[in-house]
Amino acid sequence: MLEKSKGFEGLKAEIIDRNLCSYCGACVSFCEHLELGDDTPVLKEECSLDKEGVIKCSENGTCYDVCPMTETDIEGLEGMFFDSECVKDEYLGIYRKLIAGRTQIEGQDGGMVTSMLVAGVEKGLFDCTIVAEREDGYNAVPKITEDVEEIKRAKGTRYVQCPMVSKIGEAVKRGKRFCSPEQRSIRRKSGG
Repeated sequence: MLEKSKGFEGLKAEIIDRNLCSYCGACVSFCEHLELGDDTPVLKEECSLDKEGVIKCSENGTCYDVCPMTETDIEGLEGMFFDSECVKDEYLGIYRKLIAGRTQIEGQDGGMVTSMLVAGVEKGLFDCTIVAEREDGYNAVPKITEDVEEIKRAKGTRYVQCPMVSKIGEAVKRGKRFCSPEQRSIRRKSGG
């Protein structure tokens, strides 16, 4: 018999009920049983993981596994992605090199993120971006866009919770993908 997964029940007990949810929307993006409530994810329909003997959607349930607030093997990740050239600082964390930059796009902190998103779309490095679009007052909502002007209009920092990751699943369902260097080369040659 299969071991019962943690699923949404575990996510709720360990993260949501303890006020540790960052409201990123990752769980909602990857699980059709969830939706974003006013300030936390909520179960909109019965989760199949609650049934005895059901095949797990992932090790602990996809919603639990993709949550950035659940336990993470930090040392394992560091070993996988960082090498001996990296510096570990008590306050800054791990870095290889620190630089300052400025771009042609004016924005908070030099418009660096906006410039990277614009360049990525213009060069075909990715199909779309997810930006935080300002709504009435100080509110913001995540928006999927391929339009450079929309990316530029979304520039600037939003000091509110905005479930950016919740749009990844929607973008993937629309057929948006990250392209490998080989795919980008083929796309440029074919004009697509």
